[in-house]
Amino acid sequence: MQAKKRYLISLLTGAFLVLLIYLGGGGVPGPAAPGSRSRTHGYNRPDQPWPHFSDPLQHFSPWDHSDTEDYNVHISPRQKRDVNSSVYKGKRCRMQSCFDFSLCQRNGFKVYVYPQQKGEKISESYQNILSTIEGSRFYTSDPGQACVFVLSLDTLDRDQLSPQYVHNLKTKVQSLALWNNGRNHLIFNLYSGTWPDYTEDLGFDIGQAMLAKASISTENFRPNFDISIPLFSKEHPRTGGDRGYLKYNTIPPFRKYMLVFKGKRYLTGIGSDTRNALYHVHNAEDVVLLTTCKHGKDWQKHKDARCDKDNAEYDKYDYREMLHNSTFCLVPRGRRLGSFRFLEALQAACVPVMLSNGWELPFSEVIDWNTAAVIGDERLLLQIPSTVRSIHQDKILALRQQTQFLWEAYFSSVEKIVLTTLEIIQDRVLQQSSRSSVMWNSHPGGLFSLPQYSSYLGDFPFFYAKLGIKPSPKFTAVIHAVTPLVSQSQPILKLIVSVARSQYCAQVEVPRMTRTHIPILDLRMKCGSVVHDVSLWREEALNELYVGDIIELSHLKVNGRPDGRAKFDSSNHTTFKLIDRDIQEAVLEIVGVSEMHDKLILLDSHMDEYIVPVHFYAGTIEELANQLPLQLKLRHICGSVLHVEPASVKQVPPDVPRGGSAGVEQVPPDVPCGGSAGVDQVPPDVPSGGSAGVDQVPPDVPSGGSASVDQVPPYVPSGGSADADQGPPDVHSGGSADPNQVHPEDTQDSMDCLF
Repeated sequence: MQAKKRYLISLLTGAFLVLLIYLGGGGVPGPAAPGSRSRTHGYNRPDQPWPHFSDPLQHFSPWDHSDTEDYNVHISPRQKRDVNSSVYKGKRCRMQSCFDFSLCQRNGFKVYVYPQQKGEKISESYQNILSTIEGSRFYTSDPGQACVFVLSLDTLDRDQLSPQYVHNLKTKVQSLALWNNGRNHLIFNLYSGTWPDYTEDLGFDIGQAMLAKASISTENFRPNFDISIPLFSKEHPRTGGDRGYLKYNTIPPFRKYMLVFKGKRYLTGIGSDTRNALYHVHNAEDVVLLTTCKHGKDWQKHKDARCDKDNAEYDKYDYREMLHNSTFCLVPRGRRLGSFRFLEALQAACVPVMLSNGWELPFSEVIDWNTAAVIGDERLLLQIPSTVRSIHQDKILALRQQTQFLWEAYFSSVEKIVLTTLEIIQDRVLQQSSRSSVMWNSHPGGLFSLPQYSSYLGDFPFFYAKLGIKPSPKFTAVIHAVTPLVSQSQPILKLIVSVARSQYCAQVEVPRMTRTHIPILDLRMKCGSVVHDVSLWREEALNELYVGDIIELSHLKVNGRPDGRAKFDSSNHTTFKLIDRDIQEAVLEIVGVSEMHDKLILLDSHMDEYIVPVHFYAGTIEELANQLPLQLKLRHICGSVLHVEPASVKQVPPDVPRGGSAGVEQVPPDVPCGGSAGVDQVPPDVPSGGSAGVDQVPPDVPSGGSASVDQVPPYVPSGGSADADQGPPDVHSGGSADPNQVHPEDTQDSMDCLF
């Protein structure tokens, strides 16, 4: 018996070794690894019993073929992510590496919208976005002045099964002359990818463009470069929008339901797991989570055992009634990370409970969502009810109030969504004047706290509470009168009386509007060969003028002077219009540099000075001095530099005036550009004021810069105002010319002159 066992064991061992040798020797052909030699090369036998596979591995489809429906059906999620990562070729882009800040330094933060191409369809939602930009203070129709560019091609819906899908977008975008690989471009998108995977593939390479996208994941989101926007429907209002539904605060802040949701349930595919599990926490009392399978054309083919029961219960509840009577609203992910339920919950003052792992929340760069929402985890669904029940009523009230603020400040209309997007980008570009987090997350919000006014919270009364400052309960009313108070029936007196009756008014001040308070600008203007003295008052005096500007004035009052020369003064009907401004451009050799406060003084080889804002140069003055001499191309107005860049040295023609451009009158060499010259003593009856000037003035007035400023008497403050008693006899102390004394023969309808 033992011998028989040994015999069988030996036989089996031998058979196993034979089989092992056969297999190891190359009996089974297999694909060789790329780039390596096959060890079985030369040993394939024609009589092998194994079937021959001519192409055992399917080739990878080119990227251009990945947007077909057949491809999307059969591709695996991992392969789809690989394709998606190839689309975001600029995944490492940040503002410092993929944005040209120099475009914004020339003309400020301006946005250019490409002209619409013939035959291109645009959805209503995208048209609302473009109309908002074109109606904003950021818009420019000149691409040469633009800092950011927005496509007129509709990129909102990149789902290939959608009727709004734009075909051949890749070719159309690449053919744009200003595309420049997407640099300084902003692309808006609401929907990306298609069934069944719904990836974030837009179907074309966005290059270095910024992406304002809904349902964007933290994995693909490029911090401080992309902007996450909310998913909104085509019915979302373009402007205005309804206010939040919170009419009053109830204490304690609890409603009929604790947690609600009503929406679709996906039986298969991405986004189905979370919604399929909601029935586990639904109790039909204070937690009402309703789903339905009844959507799509062939839903009955895929319905499960719970569908009929879910559908019946789904129809029992009114969604609006649930929304307005719940403390918390569940916002689970759908096919994509974002959901319409998010904005619906904000408007209804129903605190959103986010259940969408990996979603970069809208405007997360500036909005602190921990003050307005509960951020949950899809993997901890069963803990959500107990979590929301544990939140203190004071916290619930604060969360609810913040939902209303955020809705009305940033989300109630397409206009606010788009403007918030642009304001965030502007804060990145102009970091020195960007808004603080407090401004973005406190009333009245970032759109109403413009950094052009101030970036200091103390300058905004509505931030006093944040700063621990308690403002006075009463106010002081300051009412400026621009006309004399001569009649008891004047509307301003009625205003003063009404304000004084307020219990919160501490005092009313009505300063006497003398000539001291009125801005005055004295000019010398050349009309043809005649030089006129002109005094502009009030708003017209606030215009910033340079030597050589051509302006048009109308309805000026003519006053005589003792020397026989005519003088023109503003009247109540004077209008001002800038016709032309001479901006000079020159290539100069800079031989010296110095620093004064926040400006750099450049000295060229002709010893002319040019004033440059210090932020034009990122280095130190020592580094700049070490590079001297150097060639620079300057755009300036009489020495005040608007733009500077290294020159591709091209000599200025000899007939071009030094420091200027062709076509500009030659400035006498003995008068420095920007210099001022004195003139005759002004008689006491002539209002004097701000400096002005012209070139081409009479021989007794030096030209070439800021012009002759009338000499101010010692008792008149410099800067352009005089005491009312010193004014012309026909001008009231309030500062406005008496319209009754402006006669047609004394008024020149229009003057088009060189200032």
